[in-house]
Amino acid sequence: MTGCLSRRGIAVLLAVGVAVSAAACDDAPTSTNAVATASAGAPDQAAALADAKKFSACMREQGITDWPDPTVQPDGGISLGMPAQSDSKVNAARDACQHFLGTAGPNAAPHADGDDAAAAGWETKTPGGDCECADGSKYNFYVRTGDPKKVVLFLDGGGACWSAATCAKDSGNHYQTTVEPPDQGGIFDAKNARNPFAGYSFVYVPYCTADVHLGDADTTYAPGLTIHHYGYANGTAALAQLVKSFPQATDVVVIGGSAGSVSAPLYAGLVADRLPTAHVTSISDSSGSYPDVPQMNKVLTGKAWNAKALPADPSMPGFFIATAERHPDIVFARIDHLQDENQKFHLKLAGTPSDDVATLLRTTEAQIEKAGVTLHTYTEPGDDHMVVDNEDFYTENVDGVALSDWVAGLVAGKPAADVGRG
Repeated sequence: MTGCLSRRGIAVLLAVGVAVSAAACDDAPTSTNAVATASAGAPDQAAALADAKKFSACMREQGITDWPDPTVQPDGGISLGMPAQSDSKVNAARDACQHFLGTAGPNAAPHADGDDAAAAGWETKTPGGDCECADGSKYNFYVRTGDPKKVVLFLDGGGACWSAATCAKDSGNHYQTTVEPPDQGGIFDAKNARNPFAGYSFVYVPYCTADVHLGDADTTYAPGLTIHHYGYANGTAALAQLVKSFPQATDVVVIGGSAGSVSAPLYAGLVADRLPTAHVTSISDSSGSYPDVPQMNKVLTGKAWNAKALPADPSMPGFFIATAERHPDIVFARIDHLQDENQKFHLKLAGTPSDDVATLLRTTEAQIEKAGVTLHTYTEPGDDHMVVDNEDFYTENVDGVALSDWVAGLVAGKPAADVGRG
């Protein structure tokens, strides 16, 4: 469950002054090739710009020396250019400077500009109704058409919150509250010859509800702090679009990053429900350590999210087990880093008894495989978080096995042995 800034060299928008809507998700999303962004109201824009300038100055003081000053976009949004830096450096600086972004909503992570996405062939779908973000702003998802028989459903990440303490603006817990359009790196780079998904169609599901794509609730945690946890409505609207646009799909790969990787196995099962003849693969990037313990399971089952699609005995390892019981032909895989700092942060946030990611990865894998589920794993050294959406997808090589090649074999039905168990 990540609130981290990924390695994107595109603009970042701070959305302020957006309106709240509440109605059931429309069955048929509207679409446009232009990506909408929220505009700042005149009274808020000056304050937002001032905060953004303080944030940018702070980032430079923290060692991100090429972080630029903010600019005002034609639609009134405020843009921060994001220079290329490693996740660990950017995240450390962001943690120190995040408090300056007070006008962007509760711990809102900066929000990517969608101009590049539209130019790259992504079509915006706006389902409307109850489909919305944590701050009540409009929800969009994105479709890129390639081979109609081979489709990726991508569930993005962006943090999570479930209590007044974790959702509070000054909690230090960063979660995405507005739509972030697709990146163009990693598996989204259709021009990279090493990309196993270069010719696939894509349905990209942004994450802005702090509920691992499973929530169905408006929750008021404190006066002035209401979070719209409608991740399940958003995610299933995108899934419905996948079925509508690609009804003859023979291969569907559900890929989740960070928070999205938690629910990827469940969504893989939902895909198999709706497309029973398709071969379904589930790949979870960066959540493998979250254990089957009461502290973590209460996050899933609490009233805050009113989470949907949960199995009878909800736990994150249990998502794999329950889905495999219903659909034994689904192929399950995980990608993780042995000392993932982001997973450590969320383990502590949930009050779990350990933050030893390496040991927990082995523990959860053992639990899943003891239940009779084959789980393919690629485990990398280091403390990074998420790899499928950036250039590391093509550069990572563990024990002589390139990650992109390992994934290619997996989706081709020829999975290699587990890599880098640690």
